[in-house]
Amino acid sequence: MKRIVKGYVTTQKSSKQKSQNKFTLLVEPKANKFEIKRALEDPGGVFKVKVEKIRTIRQKSKKRNSTQIRRFPGGSVSSIRITKKAIITLVPGYQLDEGKEEKKRIN
Repeated sequence: MKRIVKGYVTTQKSSKQKSQNKFTLLVEPKANKFEIKRALEDPGGVFKVKVEKIRTIRQKSKKRNSTQIRRFPGGSVSSIRITKKAIITLVPGYQLDEGKEEKKRIN
């Protein structure tokens, strides 16, 4: 089974939402809400929390020009992989411990 939850997203907005019991996670781009919920609520998993609501955000890949050879105008266009974030609202009384999973800083 693939690892669905990849890490935490640490931004100013996600830090403010922790007081509302909302946490932002970086997830597998092909995972849907049901798979994310199952991975978080799995009794044999890492998190073991009850999820009230999940919102997902899919970020488009950015195009970048790489002009390593200056003789050819424009160079080549490459893209960065698509990422997906999930904003998780937990049931009151549950807390997500950020020390259990490795942290990834996304800015």
